[in-house]
Amino acid sequence: DVPRGCFDARLATGPSGAGDCAGPIQAWGSILADQGVRIIAAMAYVPFAVGLLGGVPIVGRELESRTAQTAWSLNGSRLRWLIRQIAPVLMFLGLAVTFAALASDAVEADRAVWGQSPFLDIGLHGPPVVARAFGAFGLGLLLGALLGRTLPAFVFGAILLLALVYQVLPELAEMRSWLD
Repeated sequence: DVPRGCFDARLATGPSGAGDCAGPIQAWGSILADQGVRIIAAMAYVPFAVGLLGGVPIVGRELESRTAQTAWSLNGSRLRWLIRQIAPVLMFLGLAVTFAALASDAVEADRAVWGQSPFLDIGLHGPPVVARAFGAFGLGLLLGALLGRTLPAFVFGAILLLALVYQVLPELAEMRSWLD
């Protein structure tokens, strides 16, 4: 529990803090350094995993269990069937990932108070996290429909998204170097 005004005092006096604020600020900083890094690092993978887990089974499960023809023929339109299947998953996915994005954004704001530039973790907090999850959801939906099997579609999607993460993150690191 860091008392009010301690961060202002820290900014005024430097990293050592001032008087009664030094201990709580140091404890807060160590928690932020330990747990905050884990939360931000998880945001490189969590949106993709959640998106794939939500998107792959929607059509892939119907094709894999060979109930797609029956399900589609009982509905007036395949598009209406798809919307009915997607809507609850998208609402849950949107809420879950938005919560994770807000949490990572709060951690990043705290890290900015500590003196770290938010550009160091660009794309790992805030709205880009939600965009990644919805992109992974669309990819999962497409792979589930194309492959017709949920496990191979999930594995293939995970491989594609891991390749994307490891291709994009070095590019972001390069951008960070010239931003500093």
